[in-house]
Order: sequence, then structure tokens, then C-alpha cells
Amino acid sequence: MKDTRIVRLGFALLCLSLSPTPFSLQFPAAQGKRTVIAAGLLLDGRGGATRNTRVIVEGSRIVAVDAEASPVDIDLSRQTVMPRP
Repeated sequence: MKDTRIVRLGFALLCLSLSPTPFSLQFPAAQGKRTVIAAGLLLDGRGGATRNTRVIVEGSRIVAVDAEASPVDIDLSRQTVMPRP
């Protein structure tokens, strides 16, 4: 039991250390600016998932999800995207 916890903790720390700088630090949201993000897989935080869609963000809020939105400002079409709680 104790070994399992150590392995889980070690794996979690490894994942955190290998992850790049958080997305929110790389692309700070400008107040009122519209940004279109292309997502390969979008997890909605409620158990639903959508493939190959685009997320429209204004400021720091998600305002819509639309597969046809353009132009794409940030291409994460090979990544999984989910909202931050």
C-alpha cells in the first residue's frame, strides 16, 4: 500500500516536471480581445468531449465553441484542451 502511494506521487511529480509552462502564462489574455483556439480534443469539464473544434475566448472568458470560427489565433489542433476551474 505504501509503495503504491510513493509510485503514484513520483509519477505525478514527474508529469509536473515534464510539463511545459502553463498555457495561461504563455498567452496572457488581453482585456476584451477575441482569441480563437483550435483544439484537437476539447474536454468540457462535465464529462463531455468534442473533437476538432475551436474555442472562442474574449478576455479571460470562454464565450463560444464553434468548429467553423476563424481566423485561428492559437493552433492546439494536436492537443487536448480543457477549461481551468
